[in-house]
Amino acid sequence: MASLCAVDDRGIVGMGRVVGDGAFYLFVVDLIVHPEQQHHGIGSRLLAGLEAEATRISATGTLALVADLDVVPFYERQGYQRAASALLTKPLTPAH
Repeated sequence: MASLCAVDDRGIVGMGRVVGDGAFYLFVVDLIVHPEQQHHGIGSRLLAGLEAEATRISATGTLALVADLDVVPFYERQGYQRAASALLTKPLTPAH
């Protein structure tokens, strides 16, 4: 769907990626900033760029993500709200 990189004179310092079906389901699956570069607005700018691309292709006007609890406040500051639904996971085991 969409991916962005943040680059400085040392190379890539952050990246973000949106995946989905191209219309209804769009998810931020990666938003990563090098620890030494955090708290400088890089993540916010990457997320804004991903949101702009999602806005262009979304039929629903919704972008979703799953976040570790320690970064939920970052996303809430960006306007994201907790959904009422629950995330279900299942560990996969290789077939024999």
